[in-house]
Amino acid sequence: MLRRWAVTAVVCGAVAGMLGAAGPVERPRAGADSVVVIQEDPDPVLPGEVTTVHGIVANETQRDAPELVVRISLPAEAVPEGRFYPKSCRKSDDDRTVTCTFPAGLPPERTATALIPVRVSRDVVGSAISGTVSVSSSTDPGVDDSQPFTIQVTG
Repeated sequence: MLRRWAVTAVVCGAVAGMLGAAGPVERPRAGADSVVVIQEDPDPVLPGEVTTVHGIVANETQRDAPELVVRISLPAEAVPEGRFYPKSCRKSDDDRTVTCTFPAGLPPERTATALIPVRVSRDVVGSAISGTVSVSSSTDPGVDDSQPFTIQVTG
């Protein structure tokens, strides 16, 4: 039994070493008392297929966050498609932006995520296309951050 535990610990340590340790996110623009966007690229996708943009925001303040507006600006080669999460998400008339509203109350050291499925154009082959996730608040002008994301189009 002790041998199995030791082997498991060695394997887990090796895997963690290969993947790298996840540490704090360095944000030169964001202070310790901010609501910030956490950068995450969507999964790679084939031309004409769907991937999901994750609009992740983190409350790094010591108090509950105000109402938050998360805005996903899409590249010209991708359009939003399908069901969005949360239900408060709405796409613009030109399909270039999806805006999601999160009610006030996100606790300190917690995250909120908007899930936006997007279909990549069939004409995009073997390249990367980029967009932006941003967060703001109509009640707190100090909430203002954005991060780019990149969709790798394979095939």
